[in-house]
Amino acid sequence: MSRRLAVKTLIVSATVSVAIWGSLAAGRNPYVGHTVRRLGTSSERLPATKSRTEGKAEQISKSPAQAIPAPNETTKASAAAMPALGRAVGPLRNTTPGYASLQMSTLVPPSPPQKTPPASKSYRPIFFMHGITGYGYRGNLVGQTIQNLHPSTVFTEITTFEGSASVGNNMWKQVRGARKFIEAKVLENPAVYHDGFNLVCHSQGAILCRGLISDWDNHDVRTFVSMAGPQQGVDDVASIVGDFVPRWLYNIVSAALMYSWWWQDKYGFAGYFKDMRNYEMYRYGSQYLAVINNESPRQTPRFQANFAKLEHAVFLGSPADGVISPWQSSIWGYYAVGSDAESQNAEIVPYSSTVIGLNNLVPLQAMLNAGKAVLLPKDDVQHLGWLKRNETVSWYIDYL
Repeated sequence: MSRRLAVKTLIVSATVSVAIWGSLAAGRNPYVGHTVRRLGTSSERLPATKSRTEGKAEQISKSPAQAIPAPNETTKASAAAMPALGRAVGPLRNTTPGYASLQMSTLVPPSPPQKTPPASKSYRPIFFMHGITGYGYRGNLVGQTIQNLHPSTVFTEITTFEGSASVGNNMWKQVRGARKFIEAKVLENPAVYHDGFNLVCHSQGAILCRGLISDWDNHDVRTFVSMAGPQQGVDDVASIVGDFVPRWLYNIVSAALMYSWWWQDKYGFAGYFKDMRNYEMYRYGSQYLAVINNESPRQTPRFQANFAKLEHAVFLGSPADGVISPWQSSIWGYYAVGSDAESQNAEIVPYSSTVIGLNNLVPLQAMLNAGKAVLLPKDDVQHLGWLKRNETVSWYIDYL
Protein backbone atom coordinates (compact mmCIF):
# COMPACT_ATOMS: atom_id res chain seq x y z
CA MET A 1 0.00 0.00 0.00
CA SER A 2 1.49 3.38 -1.02
CA ARG A 3 2.24 6.00 1.61
CA ARG A 4 -0.64 8.16 0.28
CA LEU A 5 -3.15 5.25 0.53
CA ALA A 6 -1.88 4.39 4.01
CA VAL A 7 -2.34 7.98 5.18
CA LYS A 8 -5.80 8.08 3.59
CA THR A 9 -6.87 4.84 5.27
CA LEU A 10 -5.55 6.05 8.65
CA ILE A 11 -7.47 9.34 8.36
CA VAL A 12 -10.69 7.57 7.32
CA SER A 13 -10.27 4.98 10.06
CA ALA A 14 -9.89 7.66 12.72
CA THR A 15 -12.86 9.62 11.35
CA VAL A 16 -15.13 6.56 11.29
CA SER A 17 -14.06 5.47 14.77
CA VAL A 18 -14.79 8.88 16.27
CA ALA A 19 -18.20 8.88 14.59
CA ILE A 20 -19.09 5.40 15.85
CA TRP A 21 -18.02 5.98 19.42
CA GLY A 22 -19.68 9.38 19.50
CA SER A 23 -22.94 7.72 18.44
CA LEU A 24 -22.55 4.88 20.92
CA ALA A 25 -21.96 7.37 23.71
CA ALA A 26 -25.22 9.06 22.72
CA GLY A 27 -27.04 5.73 23.04
CA ARG A 28 -27.52 5.06 19.32
CA ASN A 29 -27.98 1.47 18.18
CA PRO A 30 -25.89 0.87 15.05
CA TYR A 31 -27.52 -2.49 14.37
CA VAL A 32 -31.18 -1.65 14.14
CA GLY A 33 -30.94 2.10 13.59
CA HIS A 34 -32.76 3.45 16.60
CA THR A 35 -31.97 4.80 20.03
CA VAL A 36 -31.21 2.12 22.58
CA ARG A 37 -33.39 2.29 25.65
CA ARG A 38 -33.08 -0.17 28.45
CA LEU A 39 -36.64 -1.27 28.89
CA GLY A 40 -36.07 -3.09 32.14
CA THR A 41 -33.84 -5.42 33.96
CA SER A 42 -33.72 -9.16 33.89
CA SER A 43 -36.88 -10.46 35.41
CA GLU A 44 -36.47 -12.12 38.74
CA ARG A 45 -36.83 -15.83 38.53
CA LEU A 46 -39.24 -17.47 40.87
CA PRO A 47 -37.52 -20.20 42.86
CA ALA A 48 -38.19 -23.65 41.50
CA THR A 49 -40.89 -25.53 43.43
CA LYS A 50 -39.31 -28.34 45.35
CA SER A 51 -41.07 -31.70 45.60
CA ARG A 52 -42.34 -32.47 49.06
CA THR A 53 -43.41 -35.74 50.67
CA GLU A 54 -47.08 -35.48 51.47
CA GLY A 55 -49.60 -37.61 53.24
CA LYS A 56 -47.74 -38.08 56.49
CA ALA A 57 -49.85 -39.79 59.14
CA GLU A 58 -51.20 -37.36 61.69
CA GLN A 59 -50.75 -38.50 65.26
CA ILE A 60 -53.75 -37.77 67.45
CA SER A 61 -53.70 -38.37 71.16
CA LYS A 62 -56.88 -38.47 73.14
CA SER A 63 -57.51 -38.70 76.87
CA PRO A 64 -59.09 -41.95 78.20
CA ALA A 65 -62.36 -40.16 78.79
CA GLN A 66 -62.48 -39.16 75.14
CA ALA A 67 -61.39 -42.52 73.77
CA ILE A 68 -63.78 -44.76 75.82
CA PRO A 69 -67.46 -43.76 76.01
CA ALA A 70 -69.47 -44.43 79.16
CA PRO A 71 -71.21 -47.86 79.09
CA ASN A 72 -74.91 -47.92 78.29
CA GLU A 73 -77.49 -50.74 77.98
CA THR A 74 -76.39 -51.64 74.43
CA THR A 75 -72.75 -52.00 75.28
CA LYS A 76 -73.63 -54.03 78.39
CA ALA A 77 -75.69 -56.47 76.27
CA SER A 78 -72.87 -56.75 73.73
CA ALA A 79 -70.40 -57.55 76.48
CA ALA A 80 -72.66 -60.26 77.85
CA ALA A 81 -72.92 -61.87 74.42
CA MET A 82 -69.16 -62.04 73.77
CA PRO A 83 -68.49 -65.37 75.61
CA ALA A 84 -71.18 -67.12 73.51
CA LEU A 85 -69.70 -65.65 70.30
CA GLY A 86 -66.28 -66.88 71.29
CA ARG A 87 -67.59 -70.42 71.91
CA ALA A 88 -69.25 -70.42 68.47
CA VAL A 89 -66.21 -69.16 66.60
CA GLY A 90 -63.72 -71.39 68.42
CA PRO A 91 -64.37 -74.62 66.43
CA LEU A 92 -64.20 -72.63 63.15
CA ARG A 93 -60.80 -71.20 64.11
CA ASN A 94 -59.44 -74.69 64.69
CA THR A 95 -60.92 -76.50 61.67
CA THR A 96 -61.04 -73.96 58.78
CA PRO A 97 -57.88 -73.86 56.64
CA GLY A 98 -56.45 -70.35 56.25
CA TYR A 99 -58.73 -69.00 58.90
CA ALA A 100 -56.23 -66.40 60.07
CA SER A 101 -55.91 -64.86 56.62
CA LEU A 102 -59.66 -65.07 56.08
CA GLN A 103 -60.24 -63.34 59.42
CA MET A 104 -57.86 -60.48 58.57
CA SER A 105 -59.19 -59.95 55.06
CA THR A 106 -62.75 -59.91 56.35
CA LEU A 107 -62.29 -57.68 59.34
CA VAL A 108 -59.57 -55.26 58.02
CA PRO A 109 -60.45 -53.29 54.87
CA PRO A 110 -57.76 -53.70 52.21
CA SER A 111 -55.54 -50.67 51.57
CA PRO A 112 -56.18 -48.98 48.24
CA PRO A 113 -53.48 -49.68 45.62
CA GLN A 114 -50.76 -47.06 45.67
CA LYS A 115 -50.37 -45.25 42.36
CA THR A 116 -46.79 -44.44 41.39
CA PRO A 117 -46.66 -40.85 40.16
CA PRO A 118 -45.21 -40.52 36.66
CA ALA A 119 -41.62 -39.38 36.66
CA SER A 120 -41.37 -35.76 35.51
CA LYS A 121 -39.15 -35.33 32.46
CA SER A 122 -36.02 -33.35 33.11
CA TYR A 123 -34.79 -30.84 30.54
CA ARG A 124 -31.28 -29.65 30.06
CA PRO A 125 -30.47 -26.14 31.27
CA ILE A 126 -30.19 -23.36 28.68
CA PHE A 127 -27.94 -20.35 28.25
CA PHE A 128 -29.20 -17.45 26.12
CA MET A 129 -26.77 -15.16 24.29
CA HIS A 130 -27.93 -11.71 23.14
CA GLY A 131 -26.99 -9.95 19.89
CA ILE A 132 -25.05 -6.81 19.08
CA THR A 133 -25.98 -3.83 21.31
CA GLY A 134 -28.34 -6.22 23.09
CA TYR A 135 -28.82 -7.14 26.73
CA GLY A 136 -29.45 -10.40 28.51
CA TYR A 137 -33.00 -9.40 29.39
CA ARG A 138 -33.88 -9.48 25.69
CA GLY A 139 -34.21 -13.23 26.17
CA ASN A 140 -36.95 -12.91 28.82
CA LEU A 141 -39.87 -13.90 26.56
CA VAL A 142 -37.88 -16.74 25.01
CA GLY A 143 -37.08 -18.10 28.47
CA GLN A 144 -40.65 -17.78 29.74
CA THR A 145 -42.02 -19.55 26.66
CA ILE A 146 -39.52 -22.39 26.95
CA GLN A 147 -40.32 -22.83 30.64
CA ASN A 148 -44.05 -22.94 29.89
CA LEU A 149 -43.47 -25.72 27.36
CA HIS A 150 -40.70 -27.45 29.32
CA PRO A 151 -41.43 -26.83 33.02
CA SER A 152 -38.48 -26.64 35.40
CA THR A 153 -35.99 -25.76 32.65
CA VAL A 154 -33.15 -23.68 34.08
CA PHE A 155 -32.81 -20.68 31.76
CA THR A 156 -29.90 -18.28 32.23
CA GLU A 157 -29.24 -15.10 30.25
CA ILE A 158 -25.58 -14.37 29.56
CA THR A 159 -24.97 -10.79 30.64
CA THR A 160 -21.44 -10.24 29.35
CA PHE A 161 -20.60 -7.57 26.73
CA GLU A 162 -23.99 -5.91 26.77
CA GLY A 163 -24.86 -2.70 24.92
CA SER A 164 -21.93 -0.85 23.34
CA ALA A 165 -19.48 -3.39 24.78
CA SER A 166 -20.71 -5.84 22.12
CA VAL A 167 -19.54 -3.36 19.47
CA GLY A 168 -16.26 -2.14 20.92
CA ASN A 169 -14.67 -5.51 21.70
CA ASN A 170 -13.38 -8.06 19.21
CA MET A 171 -15.21 -11.34 18.80
CA TRP A 172 -12.58 -13.54 20.43
CA LYS A 173 -12.63 -11.39 23.56
CA GLN A 174 -16.41 -11.75 23.68
CA VAL A 175 -16.15 -15.52 23.18
CA ARG A 176 -13.79 -15.80 26.14
CA GLY A 177 -16.11 -13.68 28.28
CA ALA A 178 -19.15 -15.82 27.48
CA ARG A 179 -17.24 -19.02 28.20
CA LYS A 180 -16.02 -17.65 31.55
CA PHE A 181 -19.61 -16.73 32.46
CA ILE A 182 -20.88 -20.24 31.60
CA GLU A 183 -18.07 -22.00 33.46
CA ALA A 184 -18.78 -19.94 36.58
CA LYS A 185 -22.47 -20.90 36.51
CA VAL A 186 -21.63 -24.58 36.07
CA LEU A 187 -19.24 -24.49 39.02
CA GLU A 188 -21.93 -22.89 41.20
CA ASN A 189 -24.25 -25.87 40.71
CA PRO A 190 -22.58 -28.85 39.01
CA ALA A 191 -25.58 -31.12 39.63
CA VAL A 192 -27.80 -28.97 37.40
CA TYR A 193 -25.35 -29.19 34.50
CA HIS A 194 -24.17 -32.77 34.96
CA ASP A 195 -25.73 -33.83 31.63
CA GLY A 196 -24.61 -30.79 29.66
CA PHE A 197 -26.54 -27.73 28.54
CA ASN A 198 -28.02 -26.04 25.45
CA LEU A 199 -27.26 -22.69 23.83
CA VAL A 200 -30.01 -20.48 22.36
CA CYS A 201 -28.39 -17.50 20.64
CA HIS A 202 -29.52 -14.50 18.60
CA SER A 203 -27.83 -12.50 15.82
CA GLN A 204 -24.19 -11.69 16.63
CA GLY A 205 -24.65 -13.87 19.71
CA ALA A 206 -25.22 -16.84 17.41
CA ILE A 207 -21.96 -16.43 15.52
CA LEU A 208 -20.28 -15.83 18.89
CA CYS A 209 -21.68 -19.09 20.26
CA ARG A 210 -20.54 -21.07 17.24
CA GLY A 211 -17.04 -19.79 17.80
CA LEU A 212 -17.33 -20.71 21.48
CA ILE A 213 -18.38 -24.28 20.62
CA SER A 214 -15.69 -24.67 17.95
CA ASP A 215 -12.90 -23.42 20.20
CA TRP A 216 -13.99 -25.25 23.38
CA ASP A 217 -12.37 -28.67 23.60
CA ASN A 218 -14.44 -31.14 25.63
CA HIS A 219 -17.41 -28.78 25.76
CA ASP A 220 -20.75 -29.96 27.18
CA VAL A 221 -23.04 -28.17 24.71
CA ARG A 222 -25.73 -30.56 23.48
CA THR A 223 -28.00 -28.42 21.28
CA PHE A 224 -27.15 -25.13 19.59
CA VAL A 225 -29.98 -22.90 18.32
CA SER A 226 -29.00 -20.01 16.04
CA MET A 227 -31.70 -17.36 15.47
CA ALA A 228 -30.87 -14.93 12.64
CA GLY A 229 -27.17 -15.62 13.15
CA PRO A 230 -24.83 -14.57 10.28
CA GLN A 231 -23.10 -17.93 10.00
CA GLN A 232 -21.56 -17.02 6.62
CA GLY A 233 -20.99 -13.42 7.67
CA VAL A 234 -22.51 -10.14 6.48
CA ASP A 235 -21.68 -8.35 3.27
CA ASP A 236 -23.29 -4.99 3.97
CA VAL A 237 -22.02 -3.60 7.25
CA ALA A 238 -23.86 -0.39 6.43
CA SER A 239 -26.81 -2.05 8.14
CA ILE A 240 -24.68 -1.83 11.28
CA VAL A 241 -22.73 1.42 10.85
CA GLY A 242 -24.85 3.07 8.16
CA ASP A 243 -26.15 5.73 10.54
CA PHE A 244 -22.61 6.89 11.27
CA VAL A 245 -20.60 6.49 8.05
CA PRO A 246 -21.62 8.07 4.70
CA ARG A 247 -22.38 5.40 2.12
CA TRP A 248 -19.87 6.73 -0.40
CA LEU A 249 -17.13 6.64 2.21
CA TYR A 250 -18.13 3.16 3.31
CA ASN A 251 -17.99 1.89 -0.31
CA ILE A 252 -14.49 3.26 -0.81
CA VAL A 253 -12.77 2.04 2.31
CA SER A 254 -14.85 -0.86 3.60
CA ALA A 255 -12.62 -3.79 2.65
CA ALA A 256 -9.30 -2.16 3.49
CA LEU A 257 -10.66 -0.78 6.73
CA MET A 258 -12.62 -3.82 7.89
CA TYR A 259 -9.72 -6.21 7.36
CA SER A 260 -7.10 -3.96 8.92
CA TRP A 261 -5.55 -5.40 12.03
CA TRP A 262 -6.69 -2.40 14.04
CA TRP A 263 -10.40 -2.77 13.21
CA GLN A 264 -10.35 -6.54 13.52
CA ASP A 265 -8.88 -6.16 17.00
CA LYS A 266 -11.21 -3.32 17.98
CA TYR A 267 -14.72 -3.92 16.65
CA GLY A 268 -16.85 -7.03 16.99
CA PHE A 269 -18.77 -6.61 13.72
CA ALA A 270 -15.53 -6.39 11.71
CA GLY A 271 -14.86 -9.98 12.73
CA TYR A 272 -17.70 -11.36 10.61
CA PHE A 273 -17.63 -8.93 7.66
CA LYS A 274 -17.25 -11.00 4.48
CA ASP A 275 -16.72 -9.30 1.11
CA MET A 276 -16.85 -11.88 -1.69
CA ARG A 277 -15.49 -9.35 -4.22
CA ASN A 278 -12.36 -9.24 -2.06
CA TYR A 279 -12.39 -12.85 -0.94
CA GLU A 280 -8.62 -13.26 -0.64
CA MET A 281 -8.40 -10.12 1.47
CA TYR A 282 -11.09 -11.64 3.70
CA ARG A 283 -9.26 -14.97 4.00
CA TYR A 284 -6.06 -13.33 5.15
CA GLY A 285 -7.50 -10.36 7.05
CA SER A 286 -10.48 -11.78 8.96
CA GLN A 287 -9.39 -12.71 12.47
CA TYR A 288 -12.63 -14.40 13.47
CA LEU A 289 -15.13 -15.67 10.87
CA ALA A 290 -12.52 -16.93 8.40
CA VAL A 291 -10.83 -18.72 11.28
CA ILE A 292 -13.87 -20.57 12.70
CA ASN A 293 -15.04 -21.36 9.13
CA ASN A 294 -11.58 -22.76 8.25
CA GLU A 295 -11.42 -20.37 5.28
CA SER A 296 -8.26 -18.84 6.70
CA PRO A 297 -4.90 -20.21 5.55
CA ARG A 298 -4.40 -21.10 9.24
CA GLN A 299 -6.94 -23.92 9.37
CA THR A 300 -7.79 -25.51 12.72
CA PRO A 301 -9.12 -29.10 12.40
CA ARG A 302 -10.18 -29.27 16.05
CA PHE A 303 -12.80 -26.60 15.31
CA GLN A 304 -14.56 -29.10 13.05
CA ALA A 305 -14.31 -31.89 15.61
CA ASN A 306 -15.66 -29.74 18.43
CA PHE A 307 -18.63 -28.53 16.40
CA ALA A 308 -19.42 -32.06 15.21
CA LYS A 309 -19.82 -33.15 18.86
CA LEU A 310 -23.20 -31.41 19.04
CA GLU A 311 -26.29 -33.59 19.25
CA HIS A 312 -28.34 -30.97 17.40
CA ALA A 313 -27.72 -27.67 15.60
CA VAL A 314 -30.72 -25.61 14.48
CA PHE A 315 -30.30 -22.62 12.17
CA LEU A 316 -33.26 -20.26 11.69
CA GLY A 317 -33.58 -17.29 9.35
CA SER A 318 -36.20 -15.27 7.50
CA PRO A 319 -36.42 -13.26 4.27
CA ALA A 320 -38.12 -10.53 6.35
CA ASP A 321 -35.05 -10.16 8.60
CA GLY A 322 -34.15 -6.67 7.43
CA VAL A 323 -30.72 -6.59 9.12
CA ILE A 324 -28.60 -9.60 8.12
CA SER A 325 -27.35 -9.11 4.56
CA PRO A 326 -27.89 -11.42 2.86
CA TRP A 327 -30.50 -13.01 5.10
CA GLN A 328 -29.57 -16.43 3.67
CA SER A 329 -26.39 -16.25 5.74
CA SER A 330 -28.58 -17.29 8.69
CA ILE A 331 -29.13 -20.66 6.99
CA TRP A 332 -25.62 -20.90 5.51
CA GLY A 333 -26.27 -19.48 2.04
CA TYR A 334 -24.17 -16.59 0.71
CA TYR A 335 -22.99 -14.61 -2.27
CA ALA A 336 -20.95 -16.43 -4.87
CA VAL A 337 -17.30 -15.45 -5.25
CA GLY A 338 -17.09 -12.11 -7.07
CA SER A 339 -20.68 -11.13 -6.22
CA ASP A 340 -22.12 -8.87 -3.54
CA ALA A 341 -25.11 -6.68 -2.71
CA GLU A 342 -23.91 -3.98 -5.11
CA SER A 343 -23.47 -6.34 -8.05
CA GLN A 344 -25.79 -5.81 -10.99
CA ASN A 345 -26.65 -9.50 -11.03
CA ALA A 346 -25.99 -10.50 -7.43
CA GLU A 347 -25.81 -14.27 -7.10
CA ILE A 348 -26.69 -15.94 -3.80
CA VAL A 349 -25.99 -19.65 -3.65
CA PRO A 350 -27.07 -22.34 -1.16
CA TYR A 351 -24.62 -23.80 1.33
CA SER A 352 -23.62 -26.71 -0.89
CA SER A 353 -22.39 -24.26 -3.56
CA THR A 354 -20.56 -21.86 -1.26
CA VAL A 355 -16.80 -22.02 -0.82
CA ILE A 356 -17.32 -23.60 2.60
CA GLY A 357 -19.74 -26.24 1.32
CA LEU A 358 -17.76 -27.13 -1.78
CA ASN A 359 -14.59 -27.63 0.25
CA ASN A 360 -16.26 -29.17 3.33
CA LEU A 361 -14.59 -26.65 5.61
CA VAL A 362 -17.11 -27.16 8.42
CA PRO A 363 -18.88 -30.45 9.28
CA LEU A 364 -22.34 -29.06 8.46
CA GLN A 365 -23.12 -31.35 5.51
CA ALA A 366 -22.28 -34.48 7.47
CA MET A 367 -24.47 -33.24 10.32
CA LEU A 368 -27.34 -32.50 7.92
CA ASN A 369 -27.03 -35.98 6.43
CA ALA A 370 -27.07 -37.55 9.90
CA GLY A 371 -30.11 -35.53 11.02
CA LYS A 372 -28.04 -33.68 13.64
CA ALA A 373 -28.40 -30.29 11.93
CA VAL A 374 -31.40 -28.59 10.36
CA LEU A 375 -31.85 -25.38 8.32
CA LEU A 376 -35.21 -23.70 8.96
CA PRO A 377 -36.10 -20.68 6.79
CA LYS A 378 -39.31 -19.03 8.06
CA ASP A 379 -41.46 -16.33 6.50
CA ASP A 380 -42.34 -12.96 8.03
CA VAL A 381 -39.98 -12.88 11.01
CA GLN A 382 -38.13 -9.61 11.41
CA HIS A 383 -34.72 -9.53 13.02
CA LEU A 384 -35.95 -8.95 16.57
CA GLY A 385 -39.10 -11.00 16.00
CA TRP A 386 -37.29 -14.12 17.23
CA LEU A 387 -37.21 -12.48 20.66
CA LYS A 388 -40.64 -10.84 20.59
CA ARG A 389 -42.89 -13.56 19.15
CA ASN A 390 -43.27 -16.56 21.43
CA GLU A 391 -44.62 -18.81 18.66
CA THR A 392 -41.15 -18.90 17.12
CA VAL A 393 -39.99 -21.05 20.05
CA SER A 394 -42.26 -23.88 18.84
CA TRP A 395 -40.02 -24.28 15.77
CA TYR A 396 -37.06 -25.47 17.81
CA ILE A 397 -38.44 -26.54 21.23
CA ASP A 398 -38.34 -30.23 20.33
CA TYR A 399 -34.59 -30.08 19.92
CA LEU A 400 -34.01 -28.81 23.46
